[in-house]
Amino acid sequence: MRVPHFGLDRRSSLGRVAPWVWGAVLLASAVWLLGPRLTGWQLLHVHKEDGAIFLQEWVRDGWSSIFAPYTGYQHLGARVSTAVCASGPVSWFAPCVGAAAGLFRILLAIVAAGVLVPYARTRSWGLAAGFLFVFVPVGQQEVLGNLTNLRWFFDAGCLFICVGLFRGRLAVLAAVLGFVGAMSDPLVLLLLPLAAWRIASAPRRAMAAPAAAVALGAVCHWLLLIPSARPTDLGWYVREPVEAVVQLMVRGPAVAQFGQNGTEVLIHGAILLAVLAGLVPLALVFLSRPTGGPLVLLVLLLLAGGGLLGATLVFAPHDQLTLDPPWQLGNGSRYSVGPALLMGSAVLVAVSHARHRALRVAAVVLFCLAAVGDMTGDSWNSHGPTWVASIDDVRPACEAGADSVEVQLTPTDVPTEWLALLSCDWVQGG
Repeated sequence: MRVPHFGLDRRSSLGRVAPWVWGAVLLASAVWLLGPRLTGWQLLHVHKEDGAIFLQEWVRDGWSSIFAPYTGYQHLGARVSTAVCASGPVSWFAPCVGAAAGLFRILLAIVAAGVLVPYARTRSWGLAAGFLFVFVPVGQQEVLGNLTNLRWFFDAGCLFICVGLFRGRLAVLAAVLGFVGAMSDPLVLLLLPLAAWRIASAPRRAMAAPAAAVALGAVCHWLLLIPSARPTDLGWYVREPVEAVVQLMVRGPAVAQFGQNGTEVLIHGAILLAVLAGLVPLALVFLSRPTGGPLVLLVLLLLAGGGLLGATLVFAPHDQLTLDPPWQLGNGSRYSVGPALLMGSAVLVAVSHARHRALRVAAVVLFCLAAVGDMTGDSWNSHGPTWVASIDDVRPACEAGADSVEVQLTPTDVPTEWLALLSCDWVQGG
């Protein structure tokens, strides 16, 4: 029996893009991801778990740390990147981490664009939708320039990989990213039915090899998972249904369309205004009236964006998610990344099919304003000493004969003291 493809049968391809266009896009992506923000330059600092968990365990345990769980699950992408960066000069570790995080986002953007281009009206719109992995407004906040939060990009990337029908070099890239992504966050387990459908419905099984890689990674992750290591609270949706709806609308479609800082401005006006703002991207998709395969894809992306946020909030510390005062939206802004990528790409693909130019203009203007609004970055990503300064501070202790030292990480002046216990052999090695 043939498994229906529901209109999602278009071959994933970027089409023919002039080399100078690729050069410009990749250069702009690198500048955007690696450049400083108004509140500081993230490449000069080592962020939280990047040092306190991934680096500390790599220096202590070497390659055996690659599959070590943290909070009960795997972080393969972050740990492999840490291993590579920690093998170079010590002073280069911080910028190397930022570059590695940026590289993963660019590679995921290329794969996502390959999936979306065939469903967009023009190649340019498909590329724009895919490269939200680079330029998504909230991507400039807490998640910028660190490995700790790569998992949120992998969640969205694995969904695109499960939808695509790949060939050639793009298939190889998608398969590698799919396996690494599935081994970097347990929420990818939710994509197993989608991966199974893609494998069964593909015109040629080889075209669904990346989806199979996602499934393989998810199963491996499940075998290594420690569910009891992280508390869950599904009952929150029953106890606080109004708060749950507010969180889903504000942290989901509102942040996707207006960015973190733009949504905070709306919350300043009234929380209801921010909730209603979450209807804007949904309205843009509906008014664009896509049909056929594009419509099915867009519905899938919107539902997946909401589902991903809903599943994430089951694990989130709800007492830290209150939106009063408005700047509290920044607490857990990472939770908005996946929904922003999925819903934002749905909007751009949808408006590419719109008959009225006003819808396309509105979508582009709103995304650009949101991106500019979030260019402040997250001040906590650079709140503290630079990585080089922290290393310089502990070198005298190593020279005096200490075996290991505690290295200060970023941020400081927060309830959790972020330190990395590192051997002097490693500290003095570069």
